[in-house]
Amino acid sequence: MNSLIIKDLNVLSNNEIVLCTEISSDNEFIDGKPTRKIGTRYLCILEGNGYEKIVIKTPELIPTFTAEDIEANGGKVPVKVENFKGKIYVDRRSMSLQVSSRATSVLPVWEGDEDDDEIIL
Repeated sequence: MNSLIIKDLNVLSNNEIVLCTEISSDNEFIDGKPTRKIGTRYLCILEGNGYEKIVIKTPELIPTFTAEDIEANGGKVPVKVENFKGKIYVDRRSMSLQVSSRATSVLPVWEGDEDDDEIIL
């Protein structure tokens, strides 16, 4: 077996809150240079797994929240990850375990209804 597929983020987060701390573009690269945006990268913290970091890539060209939202909420936003698929594999150069992950979207967990600007922490 070369890798292990995980279809539920709760397996990695131990059913705890997932926090997003950074958003960036996911770009296509040709000859080592970025050519066009193909999605969004969310850097997330798994509270229930020793605060391990994980990058979740989505095909979203426009993120569901902004870096300003993260900054305004103490540098972290609780999120719900839809249709997560992760692959755990061994990096043959460093001989360490790595996680490659994708989802259809990463959504902020807002408190109250859609008109409320507070985030649950």
